[in-house]
Amino acid sequence: MSERSYSKRSVKSCLGIVSAVLAVVPIVYLVGHAGKIAEYPAVIVFAVLGALAEIAAIFARGKHLGDYIDLVGGILLSLAFALFLRGGALSIADYFARVNFWGDATQFPAIMGYSGVFFLSMVLGVVNCYLD
Repeated sequence: MSERSYSKRSVKSCLGIVSAVLAVVPIVYLVGHAGKIAEYPAVIVFAVLGALAEIAAIFARGKHLGDYIDLVGGILLSLAFALFLRGGALSIADYFARVNFWGDATQFPAIMGYSGVFFLSMVLGVVNCYLD
C-alpha cells in the first residue's frame, strides 16, 4: 500500500469520526424536546443511524459496500438536518415575530446552535463520500 493511499484513508476515517461525533451532540437536546415537536423523534433516529453508518464506513473501507455505506451515512445526516430545521421553523418564526404563538421563541439560540453542529456533520458526511 502506498503512502498516499494510506493518508487518504486516514483522512476519510477522521472525517467520518468527526461527522459521527457531531451528529451525536444535538441528540441530548433532541431527547429533551422530543415530546414537544413531532419531527424530533425522527431526527433522533436519522442522526443515530447516520452516525452509525459513518462509523461502519470506516470499517468497510476498501470493501465492496464501503462506498455505499458512506453514501447512506451522508443521506441520513442530511435528512436529520432537514427535519431538525423543519421542526424548529415555527420557533424561529416566533423569535423573529417577537411572539410565542406557534413555537417556543426561547429555543431560538439552541436551535441555531445545534443547526450549525448538524450542518457541519452533514457537510463532513457528504464530503467524505467524494474523497477517494
